[in-house]
Amino acid sequence: MAARPDSIELLESARVPALVIVGDEDQIASVADAEAMADALPKVTMARLMAAGHLSAMEDPRAFNAAVRDFVAGLT
Repeated sequence: MAARPDSIELLESARVPALVIVGDEDQIASVADAEAMADALPKVTMARLMAAGHLSAMEDPRAFNAAVRDFVAGLT
């Protein structure tokens, strides 16, 4: 996956709300990578989880679930 071509420009055409979640300690997809994705999305919410890495849903499930819950609640 690391060798695949960058396709971040495709995000600009997204016309739906999107949630980008990143673990502050992620060594695979950095906070800067997540911020670049968020910047490319027209309708985005970004959540940065301070006590998580790449597997943020497993490493900090409470914070991850709260981010998803808040995002979904904002859709209505």
